[in-house]
Amino acid sequence: MSTIETIFLRVFSELELLQKAHAFQYDLTMDANAHKRFGVQISRLDASRRVTHARAFRQLTESRERAVRLLCYLYENGVSPVCAEGVLQDLAAQKLWDGD
Repeated sequence: MSTIETIFLRVFSELELLQKAHAFQYDLTMDANAHKRFGVQISRLDASRRVTHARAFRQLTESRERAVRLLCYLYENGVSPVCAEGVLQDLAAQKLWDGD
């Protein structure tokens, strides 16, 4: 069984000619029957809070705390779903993230 828990929501204002109103939602994913139960998901929401794009990275770690710290890093740096995979690869290449 899989569950998703929203941890952070980052809201962006509409700035005429520069950006439309939107939000990034940062979720903790939990797969109860997996060895590495915790992962992350980032979604882009439009102004009506409908998901327009999402990326999930499941089964990253055994530790809920580590997954939430990763979400905090992604949130504080405003990482979008489109950029998330590259950011995780960069963290792994620098040996800052290795799962467990």
